[in-house]
Amino acid sequence: MGPASPLCPGNGPLVFVATGSLVNLAVKLAQDWSGSAVWSAPSLKPLDVDSLVAACAGHRIVVTLEEHNILGGLGGAVAEILSQEHPLPICRLGVPDRFSRFCGSYPYLMREHGLDPDSARGQIHAFIKKHPF
Repeated sequence: MGPASPLCPGNGPLVFVATGSLVNLAVKLAQDWSGSAVWSAPSLKPLDVDSLVAACAGHRIVVTLEEHNILGGLGGAVAEILSQEHPLPICRLGVPDRFSRFCGSYPYLMREHGLDPDSARGQIHAFIKKHPF
C-alpha cells in the first residue's frame, strides 16, 4: 500500500502508470517513446491523488496498464481523478469489458485481451494517432 512511486523518470509526452504484473510491461513499452516516465501504483484503494497528479504533471498522454477490467480499475480511477485535477487523454490498457472467448494459458489470455507487448504497443500507437502530441 502507498502512493504511486516513480520507477523511470522522464519528461517526455507519455507517462505510464501501471499496477501489479504489468509494471514490467510498462517499463518495456516506455522505452519505445523517448523520455517517457513510468510510475507504479502499488494499491488502488486508497489511490493517492497527490502522487498521481504529480506523476502526470508535465506529460501530454497517460497510459494505464492493469490486469483488470478497464472499468472500475486503475484506468477508471486515474480518469476520474485527472478529470477533476489535471485533464489529460488517457489510454487505458486492461481487460476489455467482455468475457474471454476461450480458456487458455496466461500468455494466451494476455494476447487475447491486448496485454502482450505487441498488442499493447499497437493500442498505444493507435491512441496517439487520435491524440497527437
